[in-house]
Amino acid sequence: MRRRLQQVSKYFSGKWIEMSTKTFCILLTTLLVSTILDAQLVLTNRAARLCQEKDYAGAREAITLALESEDEKNHPYAWYVSGFIHKEIYKALETGMRSSTARAAAVRDMEKSLNLDTGGEYRKMTCEALRYLATTYLNDALLMTRDMTPGAEQEPELVYSEFERIMAIADPRADLLPYRLEMLRKLAQAHYLLWEKNVTKRNHYDLAVGYYQQVLKVEPADCESNCNLAILYYNNGVHKIRMISSTTDMMDLILIQNECIELFRLALPLAETTFNSCPPRLDYYKAMMFIHRALGNEDLYDEYKSHSEELIRSGKLKY
Repeated sequence: MRRRLQQVSKYFSGKWIEMSTKTFCILLTTLLVSTILDAQLVLTNRAARLCQEKDYAGAREAITLALESEDEKNHPYAWYVSGFIHKEIYKALETGMRSSTARAAAVRDMEKSLNLDTGGEYRKMTCEALRYLATTYLNDALLMTRDMTPGAEQEPELVYSEFERIMAIADPRADLLPYRLEMLRKLAQAHYLLWEKNVTKRNHYDLAVGYYQQVLKVEPADCESNCNLAILYYNNGVHKIRMISSTTDMMDLILIQNECIELFRLALPLAETTFNSCPPRLDYYKAMMFIHRALGNEDLYDEYKSHSEELIRSGKLKY
């Protein structure tokens, strides 16, 4: 499953939303146009120009004065420029900092601009900036699941929730379900890895199972979730068997045996769904082989093993 985690991370990394160069050019052009149109906003305009020149310290000082000015502090464009400056500071100096103060300030100021912009004059460019900021929270949340540690299990979800909150403001019609499902998969994988480090603690196991089940409620044929949940059930059964020793009480032994059989039976339909519905993979053959062997179906184990070896020899299936 570690290898699958790496593969999925690599695959999804290409799908992270990033603001294109074209969009940034549009934002900067709009910033220039607005500067010309709003000549009365002297301090705000000065801050915008300094930002375009990448003098972020000067820009922040100028916009702070603007937002303290009676003439400019209630103008939506002033708050947009403030948000834009903080966004650029985040990009230049704090990218990857999950507790970035500049990013938080950028979001706050963009939201303030929207609230003041009753005519919607600056709404389009403000929402563009907010969409960009939202995706940085998404990317951080996904990355956080890769190095999640005990005691910090809630952090990825909290960061992800900020992505959803900002997107709901910036683009209320956006379909966020694919990102939510991917987040659930990542959380499941993270908790699986934590459980593997100490299988006697069930909380991570239960959370991993629960996250995969949430995905399958929405996408019952999801290949990754079906396969990984089958592996979870199967491995739990194997770990239980390994805990049996010569001192295990006979009644406990019977109970453990029944629990393991139930886990293997839970794993089988998930493995079958993956095997029958998804593109052929050696992992799927292995799941069918080992689960059937655990259930005592040696003939089926041999059948899947023989078929997978034949496909490997013919080049139709790779390790």
